[in-house]
Parts: sequence; C-alpha cells; structure tokens
Amino acid sequence: MTPEQPRTIIERVDYHALFPFLRLFDSFRIAIHPSRLLTALLAVVLIYLGGTMLDQMLDQFFGTRVYPGEVERYANLSPDEFRQWREAQPKRIGDQLEDALRSAGVRMQADEIGQKLDFDAAVREVRKAFAENRKRIEALKDQSKPESFRWRMEELAREEQSRIEAVRRLEPRGVFETTLDNQLACFEQIVTSSSALNFGFREALNPVPGSVSVVAALRGMLMTIPSWLWSTHTTFTVLYALGLLAVWSLLGGAVARSAALGATINKTPSITHAVLFAYRRWPTFAVAPLIPVILVAALAVLLLVGGFVFFNVPGLDVVGGLVFVVALVVGLAMAMTLAISIGGVGLVYPAVAVEGTDAFDAFTRSYSYVWAHPWRWLFYTVVSLVYGAITYLFVGAVIFLTLWLVQYCVGMGVIGHNAAGLDRFVAIMPRPRLGHLTYDMDLTALPWYTKASAVVVRIWVNLFIALLAAYAVSFYLTSQTWIYLLLRRVGDGAAFDEVHTELEPVTESSTPAQSAPDTVAPPTDSVEP
Repeated sequence: MTPEQPRTIIERVDYHALFPFLRLFDSFRIAIHPSRLLTALLAVVLIYLGGTMLDQMLDQFFGTRVYPGEVERYANLSPDEFRQWREAQPKRIGDQLEDALRSAGVRMQADEIGQKLDFDAAVREVRKAFAENRKRIEALKDQSKPESFRWRMEELAREEQSRIEAVRRLEPRGVFETTLDNQLACFEQIVTSSSALNFGFREALNPVPGSVSVVAALRGMLMTIPSWLWSTHTTFTVLYALGLLAVWSLLGGAVARSAALGATINKTPSITHAVLFAYRRWPTFAVAPLIPVILVAALAVLLLVGGFVFFNVPGLDVVGGLVFVVALVVGLAMAMTLAISIGGVGLVYPAVAVEGTDAFDAFTRSYSYVWAHPWRWLFYTVVSLVYGAITYLFVGAVIFLTLWLVQYCVGMGVIGHNAAGLDRFVAIMPRPRLGHLTYDMDLTALPWYTKASAVVVRIWVNLFIALLAAYAVSFYLTSQTWIYLLLRRVGDGAAFDEVHTELEPVTESSTPAQSAPDTVAPPTDSVEP
C-alpha cells in the first residue's frame, strides 16, 4: 500500500511576483491621483500660455505665420518645391479669400482688405452681409409663422457660421498653434491606432503614404514636425525649446518624483515637496535628456572638421579616402546613440526620481538598461501604449459626459434666444462633440455681460478639458517609471521598493500597498538627514 502523498493547498497566487509586468497596469491608479493631475495640469497650462505669447510676439515683430497645410506640404514635397509653394501662397490665399467672400454675398476684392489680408475685416464684412439678410427676414416676421421664422433665423445663423469658418480656414496661423494642432492629431492617431493594435512596425523603414499606424504617427510627431520647425521657424524653435525644457524639468520632474514614490512605496508626496525635490535637481532634470544630443552634436562636429581638413586641402583627398572608415565608425556611433535614445530618453526622469542621482548616472542607467534588454523594453512599451490608449479614451469619455450633462442640465434652465435666434446658453457654451471637446465662440449677438460670462465659462471648460492632457502627461511618466523599475530589477536585481527617500511628508495612498515576496526594505543608509 503506497503512502499517501502530502497535499499542497494554494490559497493565493501573487500574480505581480509571478508576472512582474502586470505592475504596468497600476499606472492608471497612480497617474489619476489628484496631486499628480494638478501638477501636470499646471505644466500643460504654462506650456500653452508660453507658446501662445511667443506666437503673438513673433507675429507682432516679425510677421511669422504658418500657411494652411504647410506641415503636410513639407512632408510630401522636395525642399525646392516646398519653397516655391510657400512663395506662391499669399496670392493663392488672396484669390481663395475673394472667392469665399463672393460666395458669402460680399462684393469685395481681396486687396481691399489690405496687403496683409486682414481676415478680421473679411469676417466683419461677412457679418454685415448676413446682418442685412437677417433684417430682411425680420421685416417679414409678422407674415410668417413663429416656427417658420425661428427655423429661418437658425438656418441663417448656421450658414453665417459656415461662411465665417470658410474664411478662417484660409487664415495663416501662429507657429505654436499649428504645431500644437499637428502634434495633437498625431497623438490622437497614436491612441486610436494603439487601441486597434495597428502598430505598423513594417513601416519603420518603408513609410506608407496616408498610413494611420502608430509608427506613422510617431514619425510625424518626432521627425516631420520637429524637422519642419527647425528648417522653417528656427527662432521659434529655439525659444520655445528653452521654455519647454524649463517647465518640463521642474513640473515634469515633480510628477516623476511623485510617481516614483507611488510605484515603489505606495506613498504620495504633497505637491509642494514634489516640486521642491525637482527644484533642487532642476539642472539634473534639464541636462540629463540633453546628454545624447550633446554627444551626437560633438561627433557631428568631429565629422565636419574631418571633412573640412581632408576634402578641401589639395593632396589630402587620398588620405581622407583611406581613413574614411573612421567616419563610418563615428556615424555608426551617432546612429546607435540616436536609436537607443528612443527608449532611453523616457527613462531618464524616472532614474533621477527613483535614485536621486546626477544627470550622467541617470543617463548611463537608463540607456544601459535599454541596451541590455531591448526586447523587454519593447514589450513593456507596447503593453503600456495599449493600456494607456484605453485609459485615455476612458478619461476622455468621462470628460465628454461631464460636459454634456452640464451643458444639457444648465441649458434647460436658461430661457430666451440671442439676436441670431439661437438658444442663449448654446451661445455661451455650445454642445460638446465627442472627439472634439474644444469649441469656438460667436459673441457678436450677445450683450457685454453675457460675453463676459461666456469668456469665463470657456476658461473653466478649457481647464477641465486640459485635465485630459494632464492625465496623458501623468500616465506617461508613471508608465515610464514602472518600465524603469522592471528593467532595473532584471538588470541589477534591485527590489521594486528600493527608492531614494528624503525626510519629506507623504500621505498614504487610498489603495493599500501590494506585498511581494521578492521585495526587501530599502537600506537605511539611503535616507538622507
């Protein structure tokens, strides 16, 4: 008779220990915390205000504007064709503006609006033409049924708005405004394509025109738009990059520090102490992402000097040809640095926030992890991208539902119509549209006090919508923190809860920390007095 085998009863499986990458799904819980959202929101607002002010300054002093469709033309035309296209735009826009005015019932030549094509004057002329039409309809009010009169007024208002939009679409815009719209379009394409698992990896080396894959969107966001900015609007690019780096180093570093404590020891520091941590390491946060750029620039200067010496001095061409292999090796080093930068640059801020280290150490840590484990990094990045896209759509749906409910419920209590025959509250806050939460206002038919109310309402609504961008920032830094911790555990064997700590007050997270058998307490010598 065989002895009875002992039984093993499994009461609980620690899936986070069994599958460590599941910790990536904690990113939503950490990123959605109000303190991190508010810090990221402040960064978004400052970046937007700085870019808008820079647009106004450059337009005022240099007349710097962007023609409609300029970025798309830059991506699809050769440099000479693009230059010729830009030179032909003033006359072409003038002809199109004249056609748009004629279709709106305005008999006015484009050159009558001024050499700079004053689109505000063109819009005023359109409004005058429709005001006359409105007077003719009002003169027949007594002869029409109330429902018919209101329908005709609303139809006229919609047509007027359509004609005004047709004029505004021809108007050159600011560099920041154009850049923001194109970057947001690429970002939305990344979100929708990621949620549909349309990554398009085969397009990495063979671009497909008109593709809507993640790779195509990343190419536009990281290559086409920056290249267009640098080659066409260099002054704006330099000034904006300096301001962006200053804001991102401080507030982005604060969000990264808060996310690091949330991911490692499940604590949430106050906004003040997170900002103070980033402020004390402001130069580190500013310099660390620039190290690969500095390295590539130094190698580029080395190649430039070599080309000048060996291929400009007679007789040295032969020597230059013999040692040209050195140029290829230097070019390979530049290419490898840029390639690793794609993954390593996102881990630099988590390295500083988790380790409390200097810029060079953060650079070497993050890039060495990606170099040693590229497939793990790619897998973690794809998982975070898909999960982030799904949560982003969820947060966007919640924001849309909130705005729709507020607009509908408040609008039911507002009685009356404006001079154009539209609902009074619709003129103050138009109904939100799914996928397009922002809106433009037409305040011409409103009294001054209603205009003031509409402006204040729009500010609050835009701040609420900006929470979606703040969530994207918070989630990005949080997911990158988890990717850094996962790669660090594989590369150095460090526990997830090993983090540089300081004597700073923190608040308990609403979710209890998840214990893992492979974690150890942080060493006591890592705490600074």
